[in-house]
Amino acid sequence: MANLIVEKVKQYLSEFNSLDEETFVWVDWDARCVYIGKADEEHEGDKIPICDFIYEEGDTLMPDYDLIDTYAASEWPSHREQGPSNRNL
Repeated sequence: MANLIVEKVKQYLSEFNSLDEETFVWVDWDARCVYIGKADEEHEGDKIPICDFIYEEGDTLMPDYDLIDTYAASEWPSHREQGPSNRNL
């Protein structure tokens, strides 16, 4: 899942190159999909502000690989509620 998130964040940065507090990432563990959209959109999965997955290095915005990897390796609360998962990370 980390690779899917990184690709979406890179795509977002290449198109917009901004820290938009109204843009979110949805990670649907069951469908193994990652979506990016505005706060008022509805998608399945965990809803996380895209800013949480981006850091600034000088004047450059970059995917926060460490945080993305930590998120992908963790048992995110919405998934813990569903019980053990058989997903491959």
